[in-house]
Amino acid sequence: MRFLNREEELTFLEKEWKRERASFIPIYGRRRTGKTRLMHEFLKDKEHVYHLASQESKGEQVNSFKESLAQSLEDDFLKQTEMRDWKDLFSYMKKNLDKEKRFAIAIDEITYIIKRNDSFPSYLQDLWDNFLKDTNMMLLLCGSLIGLMRESVLAHSSPLYGRRSGQIHLRSLSPRTLNEVIMNEKKTVRLYSLFGGIPKYYEMIDYKKDFDQIVDSILKPESLFFEEGTFLLGQEFKELGNYNSILKSISKGNTESSDIANEIGMETRKLSNYLDRLYELGFIMKEKPITVTKKRYRGFHYRLKDNFLDFWFKFVFPNRSQIEERSFDHTEIQSKLKKFISKKFEDICRKEVAKECKKVGRWWYKEEEIDIVGLDEENRKIAFGECKWSKNKVDENVLRDLERKSEKVRWHNEDRKEKFYLFSRSGFTPELQTIGEKKEVVLNDLSFLNEEN
Repeated sequence: MRFLNREEELTFLEKEWKRERASFIPIYGRRRTGKTRLMHEFLKDKEHVYHLASQESKGEQVNSFKESLAQSLEDDFLKQTEMRDWKDLFSYMKKNLDKEKRFAIAIDEITYIIKRNDSFPSYLQDLWDNFLKDTNMMLLLCGSLIGLMRESVLAHSSPLYGRRSGQIHLRSLSPRTLNEVIMNEKKTVRLYSLFGGIPKYYEMIDYKKDFDQIVDSILKPESLFFEEGTFLLGQEFKELGNYNSILKSISKGNTESSDIANEIGMETRKLSNYLDRLYELGFIMKEKPITVTKKRYRGFHYRLKDNFLDFWFKFVFPNRSQIEERSFDHTEIQSKLKKFISKKFEDICRKEVAKECKKVGRWWYKEEEIDIVGLDEENRKIAFGECKWSKNKVDENVLRDLERKSEKVRWHNEDRKEKFYLFSRSGFTPELQTIGEKKEVVLNDLSFLNEEN
């Protein structure tokens, strides 16, 4: 897939490069988001050394980086010199690198090095403080283990704290951006529901195929996606049993901590420690009704934040035995999959409303729920939205029901300005279109996924 929509990140890196001073930029984010691709796009016309770290012994890691550096510098002496200690290699760099030369040092998957040698950040600190900061070089450190990147590179407790010029947390692509390639709004929504905005996943499938064919290809034991969930979690956690059980329970629809604890047979107090860690690393999100302002709120709903992991824990993880035996037919999950996609469609629509409202989320009270509520505190504006992933056109009854529920939302009820949004996979009835022209109602079919609209 072609390089997409990383203009802001590239602009930031180019700006740092043109300043012609020492720069230190950590780049981090979930696996498969394109961090390596971003670095290659930035470095392709610049003098640099790029090194991809691997999971090997400390000595081999030092020697591998030495080989990358020697090749980039065309340094035969360094190439022939055996080095298995970071201090010796960094000492050589201090003596032999040209301080005035504009040069980039990029280390990819640096967390592999840190996992083998927790003193490595201290060695880098020394290299920066006693050499790099007074040069014309750029240091790029890239890592996918978010917890370790935060702890060892970004956190206040890290030896490297306070030295970076900035950082890039590379996030997934938007549905609009993906639709530039897929060029089919319905398929974009369906695929985004399964894979989120992770570029690598779209390179791993043939997105031009029929959606059912794609799902069928995923649910095979030889599929690259079959073990992907285990791989993603295994990179962050040593002990997967409880984390798997918690994420599986949430994906099934147990969104409150008490329900999760009851299903997996764990004390609520112990569960909270696991939930906090999952939240900290970005695996889950915590939701409360958008109008609730209490700082201490106990009724949080938990959801998986990553679309692919949500799909994997709902449809792959519980059916691994049948998939292995090739006895699993994806037609058995069609109704569940349709409901799954409809919930992800709501997430996509919230992003659209977020363009006009600073605060966007869900609202619920007892049995009542509204898919989208957006708040603009400064202007006392409130938006209400409903999303329908259905083959039928949305009619005026949906709007009336949304208006009814909106009256129950307590938020500046006396002086607020209301706006209504309806999103539909299949469009709207003529009667609703007429109403929409007269009232403050925005009707969105899937064409909003086209960037030019």
